[in-house]
This record gives sequence, structure tokens and C-alpha cells, in this order.
Amino acid sequence: MMRYFTYGLLIVLGTLLMSCEKEIDLELPPPGNTWVVEGYIQTDEFPYVILTRNTSFFGGDAFTSLGNLYVHDANVTVSNQGTDYDLQELCLSNLPPNLKPIVSQFLGVNVDSLPPDLDVCVYVNFQLTGREGERYNLRIQKADTIVTSSTSIPYAVPVDSMWVLPEPEVADSLVRLWVQFDEPDTLGNFYRYFTKRNSEPFYPGLFGSVLDDEFFNGQLFRFNLDRGYDRNTDIDFDTYGLFVRGDTIIVNISSIDRAHFRFWETAEDQLRSGGPFASPTYITSNVEGGLGVWGGYGSAFDTLVVPK
Repeated sequence: MMRYFTYGLLIVLGTLLMSCEKEIDLELPPPGNTWVVEGYIQTDEFPYVILTRNTSFFGGDAFTSLGNLYVHDANVTVSNQGTDYDLQELCLSNLPPNLKPIVSQFLGVNVDSLPPDLDVCVYVNFQLTGREGERYNLRIQKADTIVTSSTSIPYAVPVDSMWVLPEPEVADSLVRLWVQFDEPDTLGNFYRYFTKRNSEPFYPGLFGSVLDDEFFNGQLFRFNLDRGYDRNTDIDFDTYGLFVRGDTIIVNISSIDRAHFRFWETAEDQLRSGGPFASPTYITSNVEGGLGVWGGYGSAFDTLVVPK
């Protein structure tokens, strides 16, 4: 199951001018009141939507009260094949303890690592599951605010084979994952990958998780695949991207449509750009009336147990 909890769909632009001779104070205008959507539907999985408000990067205590950014009691609907499915809002505080590990895997976040005062809330529907080749329209409304989007689930392309090679220059216990992929000969395919290590959730690639077929359309090609990471935790860059002997690795390479690809391509460009003090990158959203992403995943999974 591929799930990944947002590491921050709080889309912000900030500019700071500095001089070695004098300090310049800027009065930045407050950001508009905009909703931020992060929602997905995957093959054979339920749709879910995380709905928050945007905030300024220099917004004082905004990052100490993330729970206040959630938009509650909205009417969230996903339409598919002429049928409307209403999504129900669920929050961690309303779930019994035995269900929280399931939610942790579902969202791709360690619930125990969340701040104690942060109540994660998600809109879900358990009657609808994703199917390849179909389109899913999203509509969100509360009072006079309306947000819409549309996505599709492309057909999955399975991994041809996987193997590992040792990394003795780092440590004898560490290995690097390699994948062989047979790319279809139709130009214009887009992908996002995730890895799961043992009992951890699925995590996307840290420095980039999406790719298109511009340079390998219709080819059988090999490439190494970095281990995915929770971007909210500290990373040991001495062992970055590697797995450990004895690990069970599950790889999910998901087919996505172009609008979904463009969101993650530009969002990850922003993450690599150096933060709010670097030149800003315009993040391409596929959401009308708001920010963020509503994306479909045509997912194919493969498993490898690394010999000890």
C-alpha cells in the first residue's frame, strides 16, 4: 500500500534582502486565505484528502499550531463513472488505539512521532476504490469556498526485475538497490516511485521521486533506486539511499498523469532549491480555486528480500 503523509503542502514564497552595510526591513503582505489540498486515489485503494489552509512562512507561531490549519466540516465529494461519493472526515483523536497503526501505514507517517497536540484529520470514503483507466473528479465546498480538481489512474507498468549490489566502501552490511524497467513505447508516460523497508511505511525518493519517459521511451533499461525517506526526520547522509542486508524491500513504481507529475516535479524542485532564501520555484498545482494536488496512482509492486 502506498501512502505518504504530507511533509508540507503549505505553499509559500518569501524574499529576504540583506546588505553588509545596512539592514533592510520589509513588510511582506499577508498571504491570501487559500485552501491547500493533498489528496490521492490509488488502484484498489480508498481515496483520501487532507485539507488545510495556507500560512505565511514568516507567520509567527503558525508552525507551533499546525492543527489549527486543518479545514473541518467541508463537503468533499469524488465523482467517478457518474456516481458521487461523499468523503467523511476522520481525525486521530476519534480513533481507537488499535486502529492508529493502520492509519500510520495508510498515510505513510509514524503517528507516535507526531506532536502530542497535533490531531491529524483526513477525509476518506470506504465505498470507492481506484481503478486503472478511469477518471476521478474532486469537489470541495464549505460556505462560499469551492475547490475542484480532476485526475486519472493510468495503467501500471510492473518492474521487470530487482537486485542489490554491495557497497563495501561504506559498510559490508549495506547494499544498493538496482531495478530493470521495461518502458512502454508510447511517449508521454509519467511515474513516481516509493520504497518500503521492512515494517516502515512507503516513502518517496528524498531528492526526487518522479520521472518521465522522455529519454528512455520504449527501452529496457537499468538504474539504481535510492531508498525512500520520511522527509520529516533526520537523514544520515553517510548511508543515504542504501539498504541493509536482511531487509525486505517493496518497490512501488506508480504511473501518474501529466498534471500530477508536474506538481511533484515543481514541488521537489522547490525542496532542492535551498529553502525560502533561494530563488523561488513556481509549483504547478492541478487544483482549481486552491493549491496542492489531487492525484491518481496506477501502482505496481515488487518485493525483494536482501540476503544476509
